[in-house]
Amino acid sequence: MPIRFIALPLLAALLLAGCGATDGASTATPISPVASPTVAATPAPTVSPTIVRVPPTVPLATAGPDTPAGTVPAAAATAVANARAALAASAGLDLATIRVGTVTPAEWPNSALGCEQPGRAYIQVISPGYVVELIHGPTRTLYHAGRTAGAVACADAGP
Repeated sequence: MPIRFIALPLLAALLLAGCGATDGASTATPISPVASPTVAATPAPTVSPTIVRVPPTVPLATAGPDTPAGTVPAAAATAVANARAALAASAGLDLATIRVGTVTPAEWPNSALGCEQPGRAYIQVISPGYVVELIHGPTRTLYHAGRTAGAVACADAGP
């Protein structure tokens, strides 16, 4: 037992003595800085907005002034809510004044939901969602909305 108490400090002292310089000066060789390679940015290829598949069906919902609330199918409810919230935020409108016109299912070739912007990268995966027509007064706005997240108004808001 007493040998253990003596051996541990002795071993620690030997290890620390091996790490220090003998003449008080550092013996480490300075390392010259290496220039990091520069990589030229290549622009991402532009992809024209195309829809992979739009089922040839009638719109899921058509809401007019006399249409009762809650006529949007449950599957599209999140997309419609996201589109309404996006329009209200961008135009400073009250949600109560925004009506739903039509809701049509759509699929886009990437996460841009058919509304690519130059200089931005998008995940290349089929993105299902809806084209949601919103009505505020005499103005009709088309939004492309994902099934669960995101809604964007396209400049060329065709499906």
